[in-house]
Amino acid sequence: MKLPEKYIIFNLHSKGSDVNVLLLEKIGELFNCLNKKGYSIIFLGNKYYKEDDDRIFLEKLFKYYEGKVKNISLISKKLDSVDTKAVISLSQGVISSRYHLCVYGLSSNKVSIPIYSNDYYKTKMEGLLEWFGLKNLGLSQDRLKNFKLDDISNLVKLFNKKPLIKQIQSANRDVRIL
Repeated sequence: MKLPEKYIIFNLHSKGSDVNVLLLEKIGELFNCLNKKGYSIIFLGNKYYKEDDDRIFLEKLFKYYEGKVKNISLISKKLDSVDTKAVISLSQGVISSRYHLCVYGLSSNKVSIPIYSNDYYKTKMEGLLEWFGLKNLGLSQDRLKNFKLDDISNLVKLFNKKPLIKQIQSANRDVRIL
């Protein structure tokens, strides 16, 4: 698969997610807004264990959005950590409910917006964001379900927000010199 020039990595895992029509509609609006700004969306799995294989759920999501959203693709191949990090490092950012995809994104100086559905994932994601000084960047599924178009537009703007990107780069430099 040839990667698009400008893309955002997306992952929403089924375990621990409260996926319903409203959430799917808001994610579709987010994808369309990203498309208008020139971004493609790549669905990328991160966990590959039997019934907990991300690719199974992401394939269903991909089929749901196919024909409704332009410029989406699915990496159905199982990637190792090196290839996963490479795909993320070439992206413009990450939107994911998978902790490790957000770690890969932030450690590659990419804006990474974690989506969480419960207190367990909220604690993990907020801890990660706090390490980078980005405490308020996490997004609960309930909050996303209530987003208006302006909220979605402001979320998309984060991927080009220079001060935010510099803050992530600075946090990475600080960690490297410890």
